[in-house]
Amino acid sequence: TASDSDDHRFMSMFPASGWLCCAPFIISTAALALSFVATATCDFVTLENSDFFPFPARSAGLWCFTTLGGSAVSTVDIPADDKTNTARGCGSATLILGIIVWIFYCTAACCPFTPLVFRFVAFLCLCNTLFQGLVFLILQSYMCEQGCGLDTAGYCAIAASVLWFIAGILSCTAGKSFDEESYEEEEAVEEESNQSEQSQYSSEESGKSRSDEKDPIQQTENEH
Repeated sequence: TASDSDDHRFMSMFPASGWLCCAPFIISTAALALSFVATATCDFVTLENSDFFPFPARSAGLWCFTTLGGSAVSTVDIPADDKTNTARGCGSATLILGIIVWIFYCTAACCPFTPLVFRFVAFLCLCNTLFQGLVFLILQSYMCEQGCGLDTAGYCAIAASVLWFIAGILSCTAGKSFDEESYEEEEAVEEESNQSEQSQYSSEESGKSRSDEKDPIQQTENEH
C-alpha cells in the first residue's frame, strides 16, 4: 500500500541509524566515563604545596582533595577563585552534554534520525572537546600557585577531550550517508517503477475493454 511504501522510504532515508552508530556510541561512552573520572575524582593534579587546604594534601580535583593519609575531603565549602569555578562549570557541562550524546546514540541504534540531528550531536561533541579542555584552567588557580602536576584524572581529561573530538567527526560522517541526492535518486527510481506499474495496469485494462467490445459483436454475428 501507499502507507507501507512511505514507511519503507522513510526508513531507507536514514541508513546511518543502526550499526553505523556503533563506533561513535563506543567512543562517546568511553569519553563520558573518562570525563566523569576527570570531574568527580580527587586526583586531577598533584600538589607541591598544600597550604591552600585546611589539611595537608597530596592531590586535588575539581570538587575535592586527597589528604596525605588517602582520605577524600570536599572543597565545596572552601572559597574558590574564578579559574576554579570556571573549571568546575566546564566539567559539569561536559558531563551533561555527554549524557545527552550517549542517550542519543542509544536511541539512534534502533530509530532513524535526519542528517541535521546527527550534525547537531556532532556539534555537542565538539563543544565537549572545548569544555573538557577548559577544565585545565584549574592549573592556573590559587591551589596551583606554587606548582602542580597532572595526576590520573588530568590524563583522563586529555584522553576524554580527544575522544569527544573523534566522536564528533564520526557523527558528521554518519550524517553524510543521508544526503538529499541519494534520496532524490531513490524517489526517481520509485516513481519510475510506479509509472511502469501504472502503464502495465492501463495496458491490461485497455486489452480487457477491447476484448469486451469484441464479444458482443461476435455474439451478434453468431446469432445471424
